Amino acid sequence: MEERTVRNIVKNVNLIHRKRSSITEKVADGLTTFIGSWHFIVVFVMLNSLWLTLNSYYLLFQPFDPYPFIFLNLVLAFLAALQAPIILMNQSRQDKKDRLRSDNDYRIDLHSEKMLEEINERLKKIEREMVKEE
Repeated sequence: MEERTVRNIVKNVNLIHRKRSSITEKVADGLTTFIGSWHFIVVFVMLNSLWLTLNSYYLLFQPFDPYPFIFLNLVLAFLAALQAPIILMNQSRQDKKDRLRSDNDYRIDLHSEKMLEEINERLKKIEREMVKEE
């Protein structure tokens, strides 16, 4: 009976969080994972290097984005403008997950405290009975 009670208390927070997530939240999580990876950094540096190299070569002849690279700045600003809310969404979702985990830990702690009190009472009862027998 005690074991069944423990199973009711302990929850898989990751599973609960995943079930409550909408498709857009899952996409935001995936994008944030990619944005925060070395793959993204490498691809980003390579694409920027390619852009600058090609544009600098064509700069001598017919540049598609002249020297201050205004179009590149626009693209980078657009990327930064999209990344910020995606990262904030993921942080917000992580906060929700942390709250779930905290609530779960609190329930487990309460249950553990109750069990320890029961054990303590049983030990006291056994001690009293042993003292009576002596």
